[in-house]
Amino acid sequence: AWLPDAPGATPGTLIELRDPATAFPAMDAYEGPDYERIRTVLTDGTVAWAYAWRAATTGFHPGWVPARGEVTKLDTE
Repeated sequence: AWLPDAPGATPGTLIELRDPATAFPAMDAYEGPDYERIRTVLTDGTVAWAYAWRAATTGFHPGWVPARGEVTKLDTE
């Protein structure tokens, strides 16, 4: 899970949405209440949205190896 205050890079895949007004409610429901959709800016300046983990982090271990995608640092605005 992406923790906005954690140092370092977070892997992810950037996907352009054709209809964000329809996609966001469905994505929000899929992610559930433990995640919050937040506006982010990638290191190249691209504005994007990401889901940040907002529930307890007890037992979490640092690091996450994606199955695919690029490592991109997400900075909140």
